[in-house]
Amino acid sequence: MKAKALLPAFFVIAFLISLFLLSSTNTKFDQIEFQTFKMVEIDKYLSHEKNPSKSLMISSEIKKILPYLTEAPNKAISIFLDFKNRYTDKYGSKDNGGKLLNNVFSHIDRKPSPYLPTNTFVNAKIWNSFFFFISQLITGFLAYYFVKNRLLVRRFIVFLVTSATLLGITGAFQKINYVPSDNLKEIFGIWDTPEPRYFYASFTYKNHWSAYAILMLSCLLALCIREIPKQSLFRHKNITIFLHLLGIFVLVVSIPHSGSRSGLVILICLFILLLFIIFKTKIIHLKTQYFITIFFLLCFSSIGGLLISKNTTNEMLTNSIAQIKNEKPPLRILLWKDLINQISQKTFWGYGYNSYGTLNPLFQSKVVRNERAIGLANAHTPYIPLIGYGHSDILEWISEFGWVGVVVLILPTTLLICRNLFFSKSIFVQIISIGTLCFLMYCCVDFPTRSPACLISFSTILGLSTRYTNLRFKKNFQ
Repeated sequence: MKAKALLPAFFVIAFLISLFLLSSTNTKFDQIEFQTFKMVEIDKYLSHEKNPSKSLMISSEIKKILPYLTEAPNKAISIFLDFKNRYTDKYGSKDNGGKLLNNVFSHIDRKPSPYLPTNTFVNAKIWNSFFFFISQLITGFLAYYFVKNRLLVRRFIVFLVTSATLLGITGAFQKINYVPSDNLKEIFGIWDTPEPRYFYASFTYKNHWSAYAILMLSCLLALCIREIPKQSLFRHKNITIFLHLLGIFVLVVSIPHSGSRSGLVILICLFILLLFIIFKTKIIHLKTQYFITIFFLLCFSSIGGLLISKNTTNEMLTNSIAQIKNEKPPLRILLWKDLINQISQKTFWGYGYNSYGTLNPLFQSKVVRNERAIGLANAHTPYIPLIGYGHSDILEWISEFGWVGVVVLILPTTLLICRNLFFSKSIFVQIISIGTLCFLMYCCVDFPTRSPACLISFSTILGLSTRYTNLRFKKNFQ
């Protein structure tokens, strides 16, 4: 491969690293320290405060922050900002308690230069997280560089879909046999899950599993359509085809079985795009046999997934009906509104990598805080009502990297997927590209890239499909 072919990849990685390095010198906040509370004379305030509810609220919330001062400084900042909002909602900001909290804020607010890339707060953990994120992106470039022929591409993808199918079987087995227990580590007896109702296979969140399953499903569909001979689908005794069909069945079943409503919607989108590609091809035998087979397989699998776990299906249906009848929009739509407001105030450079969780309280609307307060009041155990993700990777990327990041990262990725989908000479690549496009659609309504398995798989499959496209074809369809 000529070195110049890798220049765009080197440019993207170098740009992101440079942006992070520059933003780490222009941070929004200083670390909250124990000395910070001493400087604002919090002990003096507590001894003079005549309203016991105010002093109790401030002292208890400060105690929640103290364990994170050195363990997770960015979380300490987020907890403080959230607490400051809730205190202001309840008592205002002009009393002594409000002035105290404003004083703490003034001690940690660095007022960074608005003309340079910024970040909220940078420490060793954020550095490690950033370079782990970069390494996930690099997997796609490595796949493109080292896999240099079509046979290796297909073998690599067979390995990926085989592991995904086994995970899907494992996830179904887990969910069918799951019995709640306080001492149970849900994922293979190794890891706990934040919410036991929502895990599936090795994924702590069902929507992340669905995004991963849709990626792998597109790869299986591509392999299956490539393997099916031109003569007849039903007379050809090829075990490979039936293994692919079995994998398709498992992955499709797993999406409704996991309880992911957004996964079902994206699955329908994948099916519609698949029909478009099948009817777009000029090979007549693809149209009738493939349409009938894949249509019934997808429908039967989806219905099977809904019937396996009636409790999950009823919960999905109940939640959907409640949201339709409820005049209030779902929480994630409220989060998107807050994110759009956040983006509008710093559009060019953004707020820096991994900044959303820390900054969210600064831009959080009161209606969101009220919704979180309802959830906290109904919770079985108390928790800190922080929002870690905005349920839209696309909006979070724009918030973190600004429009510069859109031009360098999001827009090129989208154009590359569209190029593979609409201009590749291989139906194999086109069907895989349907999956990558559906994954991007998923990123609009959820946060699958925050799962390393999802981002690595997406990056790798995009790299492999691009390599396949760029090779010279002796036939129009492979």
